[in-house]
Amino acid sequence: MKKIVHVHLISYNKRFPINADNEKFIANRKWDESIERESCRIEESFQKLLDDDSFGIDTLNESQNRIINDFYALISERSKAKFHTFESPSPFIVSSKDDILEERGISKLEVDGIEDEVLEESSINKLEADGIYMGGSEQIDRVVRGQAQRLTLLVSRRNNPRWGILKSSELDFVVSDCYHMNYFIPVDPKTYLVMDHPNELFNNNEVTNFNKELIKSSKEFFFAKNLENCGI
Repeated sequence: MKKIVHVHLISYNKRFPINADNEKFIANRKWDESIERESCRIEESFQKLLDDDSFGIDTLNESQNRIINDFYALISERSKAKFHTFESPSPFIVSSKDDILEERGISKLEVDGIEDEVLEESSINKLEADGIYMGGSEQIDRVVRGQAQRLTLLVSRRNNPRWGILKSSELDFVVSDCYHMNYFIPVDPKTYLVMDHPNELFNNNEVTNFNKELIKSSKEFFFAKNLENCGI
């Protein structure tokens, strides 16, 4: 069964229902293969945390906080990446294996899947996993974004902020399209994780004010399970 959410497009001031799996909600890949592998582990750990029956019953422990911190570091950097692309003034094209070796000064390198005149994405991923980047605007963007995610993860792990669980007693929460503008993680229509905040149950007036702040931070759109039930 498809999950439907209600979206508000800010520039058009229009609201409409849409499939929750719509590509608009899926982050375009703007990071390298090496950080992608670590990201998958972080995402899996976060999902396991939410699926645990004990989640939300008591104050989050140290292990749970580390998982949440890692996940927020990822989604905040991915959110930033949506709105900015790094440009390379002189991209180059790899035309053969020999060109790769010559360009990178590598004497021996086994690269499968490289055809003449084109370097397939699977091969780019293999090279990136080994720390080898092929240039051009897209590649520059991927490596810079990958490094940004690594740095944010390191800073987050060093600072190790605490998280609290914020719940709504009745109304639904809104979700902004800019995770990096707030220190919040949406969990479900009536639950948010909030950095440096104790566990708390919000009444309708508090949820309305919270949603208004989320809307202010949105750039292109915001959404909810049912926007008519958000007090806005």
